[in-house]
Amino acid sequence: LMFRKKRYYYIAIILDFFMRFLWTITLIPFLSVFAHDSGSEYDQAMQYLSGVITGLEIIRRTFWSFFRLENEHLNNTRGYRDVEFVPLYFDTPLLEKNENESENQDQSYKKIQALAEICLFLVVVISLAIIAASY
Repeated sequence: LMFRKKRYYYIAIILDFFMRFLWTITLIPFLSVFAHDSGSEYDQAMQYLSGVITGLEIIRRTFWSFFRLENEHLNNTRGYRDVEFVPLYFDTPLLEKNENESENQDQSYKKIQALAEICLFLVVVISLAIIAASY
């Protein structure tokens, strides 16, 4: 583990539990009971509280992403997995000189198909962005 003392991990687990459900405080109108005006103090308190809770949620997700990264690193080094190159699904291995032309055509077809999928994806994303921007 990254930290020698396990208590840091237990503290993180407890903090995560409370911070995960902290946003539910914004659903409880407990401050309106104590507000003497027509709810103006309540509204201001809820605005500040929602900003603080949003910041705490960002912090919670950030420190759990570090723990996730540490876990992935430990699992990779424990299994002696070392990958220098991650191939994309449309990458093909190098052809040997003895392979026939039909395999060359098949691989060129796969490359064209992958390029077509990427173009289609871009068209859909750009179209959705234009539609969203028009609203």
